[in-house]
Amino acid sequence: MKYGRRVKRIGRDVWIDVGVHMSGREICVDDAVYVGPDCRLYGAGGIWIGEGTIFGPEVTVLSTMPRYEDPTCLPFEPGAVPMPVRIGKGAWIGYGALLCPGVQIGEGAVVGMGAVVSEDVPAGAVVGGNPARVIRIRDADHIRSLLHEEKFFGSERSRMLRMRRMDLQREPD
Repeated sequence: MKYGRRVKRIGRDVWIDVGVHMSGREICVDDAVYVGPDCRLYGAGGIWIGEGTIFGPEVTVLSTMPRYEDPTCLPFEPGAVPMPVRIGKGAWIGYGALLCPGVQIGEGAVVGMGAVVSEDVPAGAVVGGNPARVIRIRDADHIRSLLHEEKFFGSERSRMLRMRRMDLQREPD
């Protein structure tokens, strides 16, 4: 399925598995991102996914919140409040995780499977649970070094594919 018409931007070497649903035109996906099977990205409020990020299966990302302050309309009013979600480079979002509207996931962070993330996750943090809590913090200097060197899972494969594409473009017909 082609997602280019449904989202704002999809980078190079992005792998989108089967059954992925992307809605809302405010989704930006950087290079070398993997989106696992049956993920749901509701991007009307804005979703930015950093380079080298991996989504496990069945991850859900929400980027809007219903308005519910109007006492004349139940359960909530028409329209929604955009609350962009930003996921830093080299993050790993585990199986079945739910990212709530407005959260930021730091670079190199790990979100455990089934976690419900309702608050920002610091760079290099490993979080899990409902609500998600920090389990531990990975070495910040090491994370920065890996990010600087672009040592993402699958990045070597991405480089090889880019080189092969360039070779094919240079070959005469």
